[in-house]
Amino acid sequence: MKELIKFSLRRRFFNKTQIFINLILFTACALLLFADHLITCFMPSMLNSINIHTVAMPQSMVQELNETKQSFFYFQPTSRSLNKAKKQYEYVLFYDGEFTLHSEYPLDEMKIVALESLLEQYRQTQILKENKESAALLAYAQPLVLHQKTTAQKQEERAGIVFMVVTGIYFMMLSFATTVANEVVYEKATKTLELILTSVSARTHFLSKLLSGWLTVLLQCAISGGCLLFWTLIRWQIDNGSGLLKAAKSLQLLSIKEATFSQVLAHIDLSFDFLLLLLGIAFFLLAGMLLIQMLLVVISSFISSIEAAAAIQAPFYMILIAVYYLTLSLNDPQHMSQGIGYYLSFLPFLSMLMMPCRFLMTVVTVPEFLLAAFLAVASLTAVLHYGGAIYQRGVLDYSNKGFLQIMKAICKRS
Repeated sequence: MKELIKFSLRRRFFNKTQIFINLILFTACALLLFADHLITCFMPSMLNSINIHTVAMPQSMVQELNETKQSFFYFQPTSRSLNKAKKQYEYVLFYDGEFTLHSEYPLDEMKIVALESLLEQYRQTQILKENKESAALLAYAQPLVLHQKTTAQKQEERAGIVFMVVTGIYFMMLSFATTVANEVVYEKATKTLELILTSVSARTHFLSKLLSGWLTVLLQCAISGGCLLFWTLIRWQIDNGSGLLKAAKSLQLLSIKEATFSQVLAHIDLSFDFLLLLLGIAFFLLAGMLLIQMLLVVISSFISSIEAAAAIQAPFYMILIAVYYLTLSLNDPQHMSQGIGYYLSFLPFLSMLMMPCRFLMTVVTVPEFLLAAFLAVASLTAVLHYGGAIYQRGVLDYSNKGFLQIMKAICKRS
């Protein structure tokens, strides 16, 4: 079995296609870590300050706001009326004792907080200039509130991190799920499998394929992580990531206060509970991937041509897509804590997406985790036990029948 695994891993990683893919991945990580330089060279306008036109605001006020040390906003006075300014400009700040920001779409929450802080700082400075004795009154002054009026409805708040994790898990599943199955079909179509089975048993070959497929995923994740870490360390040495984080904030991709990689790392929660969270997500991800690989390998053992493999694996792609969109539709704390997403997260096949979402959005108790983990392990054990016996029969079947006929044959022979 050890030699089969070594042979399979060498064939997957030491070929021109895989080497080319890893080179592309290495380059993509470099482009990601130096994205701010690319934006500055090719699309500098993306990092420009937001231009806000002011109505009924004194010229001195506009000048002092522009002189503050901030790069988010640039204030420009206009002599047009409020209604005309709203039709012509994207952002219009109206002042009548209170500040009101008019726009078609709502400004990002992080930018609103920054604008409120800027206006509050200006107001306090003016109070101190008018009368130094009024400095004590600042503690009792009412906080400034910026009113925002939009003509379009505000979009629903996005669950950003959960969406990215779910999408990443899905495409990883889609990428690696059929790797082992296609290898079995190729070996069977080229009669290589018959030669291998003269030296090892079909069950040993079945286990070696599963282990090599699982190791392929882990090694590819390690390669991807190594590329990202390499370029992160280079960017760390250049400017500690300050330019990249500043660009991400300007593009409203991040809403953090930290300005460097060191500050971000210092605020990451590396507690024991956080490590358990990562281990739990990795467990359900790998368990789900292994379950899909097992099922595909068992079914693919009945296929002896590459053309038939595409027709057989198509339903699995449809199922994965359905599970993906089902998870996105239930991507909110209510469904994941007490709705249908809560119950679906315990099912072995669905837990690979549902349970990581629950880990990120809600609190998963120890009994819930143990129950979902037990069901996942039990399903893997059952498929391994019965699938191995079916695989031994499938590798000797060269009838190359359709999907329904194969399922009937599996049910009869089991």
